[in-house]
Amino acid sequence: MKRYKYYILSLAVLCSFSACDSLLNEVELMQIVDTVFTRLGIRVCIKINNRKILTGIAEIIGEADKIVDITVAIDKLDKIGLDNVNAELKEKGISDEAIAKLQPIILLNGTNEEKLATLKEVLAGSEIGQKGVEESEFILKTLSVFGLKNELELDLTLARGLNYYTGAIFEVKALDVQIGSIIGILPSRSNATCPASVGLGFPEVFALGAAIIQPLSSISASATG
Repeated sequence: MKRYKYYILSLAVLCSFSACDSLLNEVELMQIVDTVFTRLGIRVCIKINNRKILTGIAEIIGEADKIVDITVAIDKLDKIGLDNVNAELKEKGISDEAIAKLQPIILLNGTNEEKLATLKEVLAGSEIGQKGVEESEFILKTLSVFGLKNELELDLTLARGLNYYTGAIFEVKALDVQIGSIIGILPSRSNATCPASVGLGFPEVFALGAAIIQPLSSISASATG
């Protein structure tokens, strides 16, 4: 069996106790991510969701105790498709009624503002869900003020790291190359040290760079030949 070293560049914002709940930590990290990929010349989409929104969704469809099963399934939507996601939900004991209620939520589209407006209505009966919407709205609005160069998307199917996320969830996907998540770890104030951090996987970045540079090298060789 081959063994590979996996190098991760970790950026952390360590806050004082009084500033632990500031969402500006997440905002600052996303600015760093945007700057890094802009300077690398790599177009990406920064996806955002919130653990509290996912918890609220589980509550309003009547399956609060199945939060992990629900999020694990919907996180696979872009890989296995809606029918298989629904089949997995049913296998996990989620009722047909709950699955039907879930459909318009996980398939929600439109602008980030339109999604937030819909979520405010859908999650009106969930206090924790509303808190998640408020946090997401703050992050999205603040980042829009700073004018990111890359796309920013509220993605309700993003449900990674439920063992350590308590709030915002982020993932970075390349737009021009088919490759896995480049960045996707931001533990959000889940322990006493209050770190907000993001990990950058070097193998993915190297693979992404090679995929982008190789076609350009071929074009250059053809032009000079």
